[in-house]
Amino acid sequence: MKHLTVKDNEGMAEVILQRAPVNALNEEMVAELYEVLRHIEAEKDIRAVIIRSGLSCFVAGADIKMMEDLQRNQETGRMLGYLKKLQETLNILENLSKPTIAYINGHAMGGGLELALACDFRMMVSEKARIGLPEIKLGMTPGAGGTHRLTRIIGETKTKELIYFGRSLTAEEAYQIGIISKVVHPDQGLAVVFEMAHQLAEQAPIALSGIKRCIQATGQSALAAGLEMDMVETAKVFTSEDAKIGFQAFLEKRSPVFKGV
Repeated sequence: MKHLTVKDNEGMAEVILQRAPVNALNEEMVAELYEVLRHIEAEKDIRAVIIRSGLSCFVAGADIKMMEDLQRNQETGRMLGYLKKLQETLNILENLSKPTIAYINGHAMGGGLELALACDFRMMVSEKARIGLPEIKLGMTPGAGGTHRLTRIIGETKTKELIYFGRSLTAEEAYQIGIISKVVHPDQGLAVVFEMAHQLAEQAPIALSGIKRCIQATGQSALAAGLEMDMVETAKVFTSEDAKIGFQAFLEKRSPVFKGV
């Protein structure tokens, strides 16, 4: 794997993301994560999974340079193929028969937060790390299930507030509204995550898998339709002038002025 490392640690698997500088999700990285998760599901000896970064950022989001290139060349079909693969990858992650923990040691924005939301638990370091779904600032929509999974976790009103305004949250703010399971100090974070993963790995695996499926059943029936809507709405906005303005402004580190076309 070029962008991922997988470590087997006494019944738990660590999936370490390491695409420098900020783990921006491109087509290749998503494809690697897809294959790694399929392999983990097939391994009966793995009883818990940790998703974490080997860099100072968890996942900054989609690769905006890639998205800007696709938008400029009007490669909507390729963009939707990337989005579909990302949706399928996060579905595999959410539906893993093993419990999953996202260790958010740095910024988790856009697709990075969508990745974390597909895990059972999210543990986040205090201090400077922030999370959010700021796609509105690019003239885009969260397309990989973030709107649906976040609504399941914190409700419609709070989700609208965060996404409409493109807000980002500190670990403490995210914990207060229920996005984060636990806030940990950077010096102790990994040790706390490992301890939790070991405890989960010691539970009865067949029972734990059944409990997970039962808890998720209601939300996942609605998610399937929601992901199709994500594809439709993302295709609409991707070809807009606003998306072009948003991508260019982001890459040029300036504020966008949207036209509504």
